[in-house]
Amino acid sequence: GDSDKDEDEMLIEDEGDRKSKKKIGEEAPYNLDKEVKYWSDYLYPRFHPKSILVMESFQHENTTHPFDTFGLGQQVWNEPHQELGDQVEDRIRFFAEECDMLQGFHLLSDADSGFGGLTAKLTELISDDYSSKSVLHLPVTANHLPEYTFTACGRRLANTALTMASYIETGLISPLSLSTGWFPLQGKSRKFTHLSYNPTLHYHSSAIL
Repeated sequence: GDSDKDEDEMLIEDEGDRKSKKKIGEEAPYNLDKEVKYWSDYLYPRFHPKSILVMESFQHENTTHPFDTFGLGQQVWNEPHQELGDQVEDRIRFFAEECDMLQGFHLLSDADSGFGGLTAKLTELISDDYSSKSVLHLPVTANHLPEYTFTACGRRLANTALTMASYIETGLISPLSLSTGWFPLQGKSRKFTHLSYNPTLHYHSSAIL
């Protein structure tokens, strides 16, 4: 009777001030693995206007005009129509002047795409203007690719190598990836004893990193 009903409604979800019961085994009204792409989709912070800079020359995941090589990142830094490098320099100086005691910089960026070249130019800027400050590089490489052709994998490896080489003399490097090696190979993702995840979903891999 009542005891059986209580056993079926053991799971209690806390939603702020409201608590609701849900039967164990009942299908959830959402599917995060299909509806969410990155863990940061849940972030709703209010960014300072100067902390956001849109790169006008490229669009995210545009297959006809991809931002996928180290050289493109270096090139976009100096493009005259946007003057991206000058804008970045002005914004870094703005926030640096707001600090009471600036100790260093953490640089988190993709290493296997055009952002590797862009961050390399940023590293040069910091080395010139803030040479006494420490720098920690956190280059990120993907553990799953849309395609595993020799060209695509080779390009990713070349981008990563060029990015790492540009970081060596400017600070510490701590690479972040769930891949088991530098050359992208399908199915070669790290496995954990007490953690199950889907390596093909950025939602899972980015949350772990």
